[in-house]
Amino acid sequence: MKKTQKYRLFENGIDSIAHGIEHFLIGEKDNKNFKFAILHIFHGIEMILKEKLFKINPILIYSNIDQKINESSHTIGFSNLVIRLENVGIKFSKEEIETINGIQRIRNQIEHKDMLFGIDDVKFKIGKSIKFLINFMRDELNIDLQNYINKDNYKILVTMIDFYDEQVKIVEKEIEEYLKTFDPKDRQSIDIFFCPYCNNRTVIIEPDEKGFVTCHFCKEDFTLNIAMYVGYLY
Repeated sequence: MKKTQKYRLFENGIDSIAHGIEHFLIGEKDNKNFKFAILHIFHGIEMILKEKLFKINPILIYSNIDQKINESSHTIGFSNLVIRLENVGIKFSKEEIETINGIQRIRNQIEHKDMLFGIDDVKFKIGKSIKFLINFMRDELNIDLQNYINKDNYKILVTMIDFYDEQVKIVEKEIEEYLKTFDPKDRQSIDIFFCPYCNNRTVIIEPDEKGFVTCHFCKEDFTLNIAMYVGYLY
């Protein structure tokens, strides 16, 4: 296997992130660019995750490692990346796994639905994902993302991360205040699940909850069954 392929994965990932930022900057002129910003940046994250597998053993980036590998062999899909990485000893927190799986869900939604995004929604999704990527690159690849993209683009990413952190603090405070309205004994039986729309752990499930529930972050309403399904997944 050619050594240059190692660098192609990483470089393609960095290039995709740069293209995503370019689309973000013109997103307010044409909303479709917000969609492409998310897709490009998420593709970049996928490539860099695969780079970790490649560094361990080049064969690990392929979907079927029990067959003879050639130029037409398919690489592992995004949906199986977490399992493959965990199988080779990479440890993820529950929140990190949800972030990765959330990336896949959002990509699927964009690819199969005609979706429009507001600028704050895009900043939140990208900020959350890039924050994960920066930590992953530092811990698993010993690489600092800011050394591979220009300063202006990195500042944009940091701004998105700051926006994400700020919004999370606001919603966490809101949930904290909401839970204070319950008797302390009742709070123990309240669950907080991940939202299937915004991918944040901001859905409160009360013991006697029936029918629909609401995400405290994105304010989307959905059935309790969906909330429970997503909650059990993660």
